[in-house]
Amino acid sequence: MRALFVAVFLVSRQLVVAVRPPPEVASRRSFTNLVKETDAWAARISSATENKTRCEEIVSELTAERAVPKKRLDIHTGVIFPHDTFNEKWRDPERKLRLTPLSFLATQNLGSLKLRFWTTLEPSHPLMEEIFGPILRIPALARSIQVSKFDMDREAAKAFPNQNNLSKALLDAYRSHVDPGSMSDLMRAVILNNYGGAWVDSDVLLIRDMAPIMAEDWAYFGKPDFVNGAVMSTSRPRSPFMQNYLLAVVGHGIPMFHERYYQFGPRILTALKKNAEEAHNTGFFHVLPPCFFDPHFQHTGRPPPAEIFFAEVASGSDIASKRPGSTSHAAFAYHWHNGWEFPIRPGSLADELEQIYRSLLSM
Repeated sequence: MRALFVAVFLVSRQLVVAVRPPPEVASRRSFTNLVKETDAWAARISSATENKTRCEEIVSELTAERAVPKKRLDIHTGVIFPHDTFNEKWRDPERKLRLTPLSFLATQNLGSLKLRFWTTLEPSHPLMEEIFGPILRIPALARSIQVSKFDMDREAAKAFPNQNNLSKALLDAYRSHVDPGSMSDLMRAVILNNYGGAWVDSDVLLIRDMAPIMAEDWAYFGKPDFVNGAVMSTSRPRSPFMQNYLLAVVGHGIPMFHERYYQFGPRILTALKKNAEEAHNTGFFHVLPPCFFDPHFQHTGRPPPAEIFFAEVASGSDIASKRPGSTSHAAFAYHWHNGWEFPIRPGSLADELEQIYRSLLSM
């Protein structure tokens, strides 16, 4: 199929717009100052592993600022079930899908943040009970978790109110894909556009309080020339960042691609960044460095092998660097990059962290 291209002038005249300072968080001095430094890295980055020490210092400086949201914000995550059941190749899926919620409950200020888990199943579906039953049976924890069904028909209409042509194009893009990865990329963009907050993939564990970097527009470098949306934030519902993202999905402003893999995720984010640079207006979203969410990548230049997390006995230093509030290899989160086909071995990093979370939460 022939690629569709839209003239570059649309990027500078239609897509790239300025962002007003977000109102949702009381104190932003550290983020505002420090992001200037990371923006400079993003403009010239040639290796995902450069600036390791300074990157970790920035994470620590941000964490030291006690940013308090003015209202309770959402961190979103979720999973798509194309056949209304777990993938037959997955091992221990209910335990794995419970890890992100457990890490949220163990690390975040629950008075300021709520986790919203989106799924294509009804919240009452038995699979949701398998995943969330141990959490939702504890009232103090249940108040900070919301399971929601994702309905693209409803959300597409909400994304572009009174613009039926754009809503239909967005819905058609979603329905044109059968792979859960592309559908998930669209799901997160629509959710952030419609509700604000931040997104974390279901293979991401939270390590530190996210409040200091919430209510801002950003994605992060997974590797050079690859902007990752596995962890992503927006300043508010219908922010210029998310509106530009969705306009790109429906073909208004950047090329669409022959390759379908990553088409609605990293390819769009990377193209948005490059087009914004060409238009000399990079202010509508930031690209944070890998150490914020992918510490293994920051230190080695590659993602962690999945078997390390599930199938190998964890070392004490590995556990210490990923446990809640860790100051070792300073990071806000740890992205374990899939590995759904590996069972959770006793003593593995996944198993050890699960036990730590359950202990901290008195489960």
